[in-house]
Amino acid sequence: MGQPVGVQVPRKAASKFALAGSVLTGIFALLGTALAQSAPAPLSFAQAVTLAAEGPAVRLAAGQLELARGAFGAASAFVSGELSAGYTRDLTPDADGDPGTGDFDPVTASATLNVLPFGDAADAAGEAERAVQEAAAALEAARAAAVVDAATAYLGALRLGQEEDALKAAVGVAETALEATRTRLDVGAASDADRLDAQIVLSGAQNDLAEVVLEEAQALAALAQTLGVGVAAVGGRPADTVLPDLGDVTARLENRADVVSARLAVEDAALTRAAALRGALPSGSVGLEYGISDVQVGAGFSTASLQPSLEFSYDPDGLPGEPDTPLEPGLSARVGVSIPLDSGVGANLAVAETALSNAELLLAQTRAQAALELQAAQNQLETTENSLAAGRALVTQRELSLETTRTRLGLGLVPALEVERAEAELLAARVERGRLEDNALLARLVLLQTLAIDPLEVF
Repeated sequence: MGQPVGVQVPRKAASKFALAGSVLTGIFALLGTALAQSAPAPLSFAQAVTLAAEGPAVRLAAGQLELARGAFGAASAFVSGELSAGYTRDLTPDADGDPGTGDFDPVTASATLNVLPFGDAADAAGEAERAVQEAAAALEAARAAAVVDAATAYLGALRLGQEEDALKAAVGVAETALEATRTRLDVGAASDADRLDAQIVLSGAQNDLAEVVLEEAQALAALAQTLGVGVAAVGGRPADTVLPDLGDVTARLENRADVVSARLAVEDAALTRAAALRGALPSGSVGLEYGISDVQVGAGFSTASLQPSLEFSYDPDGLPGEPDTPLEPGLSARVGVSIPLDSGVGANLAVAETALSNAELLLAQTRAQAALELQAAQNQLETTENSLAAGRALVTQRELSLETTRTRLGLGLVPALEVERAEAELLAARVERGRLEDNALLARLVLLQTLAIDPLEVF
């Protein structure tokens, strides 16, 4: 027999080709390693909730708290003062036709000492302090909401990734079933309707897979928005969680941001009513002044401000024009009464009374709503835990069913397709169990959020 005809490659050329192939293989290996190293690692659950606790919404709430603290510092200043001066000129000529003269008004420095917990200054400081308390409660609420939102998005993306794996297995089962139906059709053991049914099942599985892939991308985008960072993938389930001791849940509801806000609104309305009442009543003032020529020092107290005050004044027109005027000291006392004649004072007081009643009603409604939300959260947690128990039982049943099917396959009683189908059903049951575990975890977090407890306490 003749030798087979083929292309004979010289030995040197073959060695060059082998060297080039080795180089290319090395280059591709290096590129693959670089891509693997540059790919971001999946985000863990612990990282997600930690980032959420410092996310954009939390930073915004923290900024509001800092603004409130700054406003409180300004409102609670120990001294509020004023410096005034002026110049007056007579524009009417005198009897000789000479232009009018002018003189300087006294230069006056006055200061109010905000040392008593009464009056408008104390009310303003109290209102600013309550704004700080409200902003602090809002910050805690924002942090809790961010953690719950991040946990929801994270677990959703993680579960969708597992559902994607389960649906890929379902697609594989459908493809195998379709191929088996076609084989049976070729030998006359199946009809075109059977083939069409198998194709419909396969198309449905493929559509479900495409929807899950899209939902997973949306969940990752929602997680990235909550965290304020890019998220390419997630990986790793959270550790098992145990609820802390909830204590007196009714008392804890008072720490909720909405209840805190409503309660502080009642306090503000009460102080507004008190201020309106003060404005409707006569006010008095007392003072003591000591002066030497054109320099005067005084101290006083007014029931309008309910704070003591100090005053210093100097008239620059006195001494230079009268050099021979003796510097005689003088001490004087003054008493004053002010009676409001504004016709709107009564209306202002009525408005303040109505505002206080509305604030108290809103507080009662807010507390009732908080109690309802607490009851709903407790019921939801009980429901999810019951569903989780059923889901775990289903996984156990699917595992036994798979073992039985494999045994029957070994005895030749069922085709291999039945084992593949049993494996897909077990995978789907495990995915469902994971989803129920996620729901139970989220229900615990929502319960903590409802009670104004930091959700991070369960991790």
